[in-house]
Amino acid sequence: MSDEILGALYGGGIAGTIGLIGCYVSWRIGRRQAVAMESANTLSVVKATVRVGCHVDVIEKDVLALGPNFNKSLVVTVKLYNEGELPASALQGDWKLLPARLAQKNIFPIERDFLGAKDYLDTQTIEGSQQWRREGIRFDVKVEFWYSIPTEPEKRHYQQTFRYDHEHGVVVRIDENVADDAAR
Repeated sequence: MSDEILGALYGGGIAGTIGLIGCYVSWRIGRRQAVAMESANTLSVVKATVRVGCHVDVIEKDVLALGPNFNKSLVVTVKLYNEGELPASALQGDWKLLPARLAQKNIFPIERDFLGAKDYLDTQTIEGSQQWRREGIRFDVKVEFWYSIPTEPEKRHYQQTFRYDHEHGVVVRIDENVADDAAR
């Protein structure tokens, strides 16, 4: 074979190898971008949902009684939140202080037009709760409400119960979160 033919074969082989390497590199870059876009799409689909939840906190607070003395009363704060980006709407329900005999007012309404990124807080000072801690009275807070999602025609239900542990001064969940469709 002549030198020109060998040179052309070597040149063609080198050019072909460089072309294959370029194709492989382009495929790898494209694959990485596709994986990144798929994961971003998955995250945005998860965020574009309604994920409501609840937290209850109980603290002792000095409340001015009649006269110069302060009494420690229990202050219950119920916080509703939405971890998703899609707002829940038409929240209707209540939270209850159980057993009912502990307080004169034990049912507190929950009525909101929507629950978006900003949490809903309801704080109540429980009248006559000064003796509860001394007597070791246990009480529960039951939160229950219905809400709508713009993409669904039926309302959803949320229910959670919390128990105040008077010995440690903390609130613990005593049952699992129940969220289901109204049809069930």
